[in-house]
Amino acid sequence: MRRPKRSPRLVTLCVRGRSASEPAMNKRRLALLQQSILQLGEFTDWAPLDALVLPAGYFRIGRYLGDLRHSVRLKALARERFLAVAVECCATLDADHPGILIICGIDSHAPSRAVMGDQFCLAVNATGIVGLVRKVFPTGADTRPHARCFIPAVADFAAAERYVMLSSGNKAVLCACYDMFGLAESAAESSIRTGAIRRLYANGHIVDARDPAFKQLRTECVAGFEKRFLSEAPDLAIAVLHGFARPGLDGYLPSAGANQSGDKR
Repeated sequence: MRRPKRSPRLVTLCVRGRSASEPAMNKRRLALLQQSILQLGEFTDWAPLDALVLPAGYFRIGRYLGDLRHSVRLKALARERFLAVAVECCATLDADHPGILIICGIDSHAPSRAVMGDQFCLAVNATGIVGLVRKVFPTGADTRPHARCFIPAVADFAAAERYVMLSSGNKAVLCACYDMFGLAESAAESSIRTGAIRRLYANGHIVDARDPAFKQLRTECVAGFEKRFLSEAPDLAIAVLHGFARPGLDGYLPSAGANQSGDKR
């Protein structure tokens, strides 16, 4: 049995404001991150830390990655300036916090009036990307009729890239916003969390609820997510969150309406 070396230790950067809406905003977000790294270096009694966690949508990319393969997503992100800076920040902290991760959220532009942009959770260390996952559990607000729809990709439900090892010896599952609620979902007893999935990317195509095979495909996706989660047996979950500015409202949104962040993405 895997035994953690010590209790996990994480620090979060809580930023007041909205998710980045344009890639041009990344420059100021990077300056804030670098300043935070300098301040973090002053808290020597916090060492060693496993991870610095930033909000969802902290960075923005223009290219929609959708259901592209993991390797293609990695190549696309490798061209982004924020990735190199995040890696440099990890290297700067490595002396006091060996193996520290920076975990952040990345959103993309919407590819059309019908489809909502990407929502990713990214984990990097001093060597590069160690974890990358695209959201798979939307809310009813993300998939409401006659509005942009968030479309999960079949391959992301059971993706190994969702799980990362922390320097403390603990395994963490990465969650892009409402994926955290999906950890409680069961294919055998599905809830509104499964019901909110109304379209899926499968083999390069979009399958929606009108397709006779959709419900079975959706059940298989949730079952794959559940099976991987149980087999990986993570010690903790780390979620990057959109817009939770009002205490007490951090619940799952079961029905249509404005999403929690107010960001139409």
